[in-house]
Parts: sequence; C-alpha cells; structure tokens
Amino acid sequence: MKQLMCIATLCVVLSFFQSCGSAGGTGGTANINAKDPSSWPEETSGILGFKAESPLYKADATFRNWVFGKVSIPNGDITKLSATVYVEINSVYERTIRLTKDLKTTAYLDAENHPIAKATIFDVKLIEGNRYSAKVELDLKGKTQELATTFEMTKSGATPHVKGEILIMRQDFNVGTDKMKSIKNEVIVYYDTDLK
Repeated sequence: MKQLMCIATLCVVLSFFQSCGSAGGTGGTANINAKDPSSWPEETSGILGFKAESPLYKADATFRNWVFGKVSIPNGDITKLSATVYVEINSVYERTIRLTKDLKTTAYLDAENHPIAKATIFDVKLIEGNRYSAKVELDLKGKTQELATTFEMTKSGATPHVKGEILIMRQDFNVGTDKMKSIKNEVIVYYDTDLK
C-alpha cells in the first residue's frame, strides 16, 4: 500500500512540474513538437494578429493557434529575455471568410508549403518607463529576416505581460504577388500576451 501511495504521489508531482514547464527562470510549453501543432496546448492565451489594408478593405486577422516554445527571463530581468514563438499558419482567421481562405494560399501565407512560422525574440532594451525595444528574427514562408519591435510590459502577479507591434514589409516575405500593388506593403503585427 505504501508503494502505491509513493507512486501516486510521484505521478502527481511529475505532472505538476510538466504543467509548469521547466524551472530556473524559463517557461513556455515543455516538450512541444514545433512542427506538429497537434502537440500544442488546445487553448492559446493572448492575442497575435496583423493588420493590412488596400484602398478597398482594412484586414484585421488573428492566429488562433500559436505557442511559446521557450521563454527565458533570468532573474526576472526582462532585458535578458529570450523567447521563441511558433505560429500555425493554417489557424489564421479574418472576419471575411473568403479572405481567411485566401490568406492560407500560396499567394499569401502558403499554409501548405510553410505551415509553421517562427519568431525568436532577443536583445531587449529599456526605452523609458515600461516601454522596451527588442529584436525579432522572423522565419516566414521560407524567408528569414531580423526585425524590430517595441512593447509595453506590465505584470500580473509575477508574470510579465507584453503588448506591442512589429512592422513587416510583406513583399520581403513574398506575401502577395507583384500584381497586388493596391495592397500596402506595410503590415502591422500586434501581440498582447503573458510571457509564459
């Protein structure tokens, strides 16, 4: 009976640590397979989306499935942050059904050939107050580019919360063909999430 109790206690402790992620200043989802969104948590907390526009329409799309692969904030110092985000391209959603479908096609985000986008965040610097800048290496549609982001950080308990934007030139990532001149090249990616 004692052995069964010990085994049950050990299982509870192990499952607690798995749900918390790894220790020592790192967070994120432990043991995810970055290439297999079915291994990601069912619910994504926070918001990740983008805004694009043409003379006829202002698009505001979000991704319904994305996950932090790893978040490291040594000693709680946000300027030492390093984090990786994986995004399932097929989870893109826009209020117009036709645009949602179009965004997944080869001409736009190409969900079939490039199903996962990856963003690596590093080199965080304080601007002023609770405003920061950081570098983001974005892998999207087979292209990689280093971009800049600015964000505001607040805390909910011990968990940092960030809200910010990244300006992307869509043609740098072959999003939209050359014939789509009416669509502005500038796309704003926005996020509003806990860092965990």
